[in-house]
Amino acid sequence: MLYHVHQKLARGTVQSTPNLIGEHGIVHVAIALERHRVNLTELRLPDLLLLAVMLVVVIGGVNTGYAFAAGRARRFFADERALRAVNRVAGTLMFVAAALVATR
Repeated sequence: MLYHVHQKLARGTVQSTPNLIGEHGIVHVAIALERHRVNLTELRLPDLLLLAVMLVVVIGGVNTGYAFAAGRARRFFADERALRAVNRVAGTLMFVAAALVATR
């Protein structure tokens, strides 16, 4: 069954609402539950609540970390000296990569 859902997601024929981890993330969670032989019909309310809390804490924590990192990056790139240094490093890395490709 999960294979068919994943195929429909790949084709874009499954309609879904926005959520914390996206439509492909839900499929991966379901596959992980199936891999560990979790029978979803035997789950009781406390089990479902525990699963929901775990997902919200883990996914919310990761997304919060991304938000804090993005805020710090925004402040970092607002500084002209830092932006110039990043541009120099990126240019140097591109030059080195081009030289490695050219010498192969």
